[in-house]
Amino acid sequence: MSTAGQSYLLPPDVQLNLYRIAQESLNNIMKHAQANMVNLTLIFTEGGVRLEAIDDGKGFDVQTISADKLGIRIMHERAKKADIELHVSSQIHEGTRILARWQQ
Repeated sequence: MSTAGQSYLLPPDVQLNLYRIAQESLNNIMKHAQANMVNLTLIFTEGGVRLEAIDDGKGFDVQTISADKLGIRIMHERAKKADIELHVSSQIHEGTRILARWQQ
């Protein structure tokens, strides 16, 4: 990928797993969030990349949702495969934020 004359090459496993995390985030938003707005951002940083998915949906209590729920489990498994740091934060009636970060 290139932007304004710069090229960004990520390892293939990072590319694939970030793509799958984005895909699963959007899938979960469509299935569960009842969101009106979704913002999906990919930002290249010095030596890394950050993927963020934010919605304004109904949210959930991260303390009570089971970590083995299929969508969240898939994202965590994908992140672990490529050494990607993954954070899921959400508040009821205030939406959800998924942050995936990879650093060389």
